[in-house]
Amino acid sequence: LEIIIVPFEHGSVSLHTTGGRDDVVDLVRDFAEAVHLGYVRFLDFRRVTEGQRLQIEEYERELTRAHDLQMGLMPQRAPRRPGYDFAGSCTPARQVGGDMYRAYILPDGRLVGFLADATGHAMEAMIPLMIFAGILEDHVAGSERITQIFGSLNRSLCRALPKQTFVCLSMGILDPEKRTLTVSNSGCPYPYHYSAASGCLDEIALDGYPLGVSNSATYFEKVVDLAPGDRAVFCSDGLVEAANSQGEAFGFDRLQGTIQVGCDRGLTTAGLHRHIVRTVLTFQDDRTQEDDMTIIVVGVRRKR
Repeated sequence: LEIIIVPFEHGSVSLHTTGGRDDVVDLVRDFAEAVHLGYVRFLDFRRVTEGQRLQIEEYERELTRAHDLQMGLMPQRAPRRPGYDFAGSCTPARQVGGDMYRAYILPDGRLVGFLADATGHAMEAMIPLMIFAGILEDHVAGSERITQIFGSLNRSLCRALPKQTFVCLSMGILDPEKRTLTVSNSGCPYPYHYSAASGCLDEIALDGYPLGVSNSATYFEKVVDLAPGDRAVFCSDGLVEAANSQGEAFGFDRLQGTIQVGCDRGLTTAGLHRHIVRTVLTFQDDRTQEDDMTIIVVGVRRKR
């Protein structure tokens, strides 16, 4: 009895013959060597795959923490002012993004609401967004006029942000006593104002360089008088750029028409917000969201 054993890392391949032919023995030896190499490669691939799996899991945990951090920048509940309602949301295209919104009440009772959209996508956009969020409240608290806020924010971001990185910002300051909304804008789509008395929806047309582009940029403001039933809507460009499976963008005309229909129906502030988001998502259908979508709606309650 002749026995040939070819050992390898995790076992052996054996051949038992009685007067075996040399060509058979050579064939089995070649087979054993191939099994050895193939199995070792399999083990190598398995180790690599396991390492990649662990790395992906860690990356997912980091993204989840980053997502939670970004969502933590948003209001946990809507601010309250007698006679006014507020609704807002931010839907990142990925786990993290470059959009945010916030609203808070100043010591004098005015309500500040803003929407910000940083350059890029995912983590690339989140870094300038965090820088912006870190300096925002100090600039708001230290300025009387909304144009002063934009100017000081712009100068700070020009110093802090890398080149080719900037933040688009749309902001409104609501004065409940005067019933006015003072608006300024830098690179975001124009906000909208719906007048319940006339039934008209108008753009609040304000242009300005995004923050962080030019140190000498100038910003402007508009004061909108509010009445019961009025609505103000602020949107990031993710809504107008949302595309369907045919590659057709939602666009400004559809956005304006969607807001008009919701206001004409007499939807509440929260209802109008849901109507706009639902309409955009329905239009988008199964297509993957390409950009963050953020929206703020401010409403004046009707008198009972």
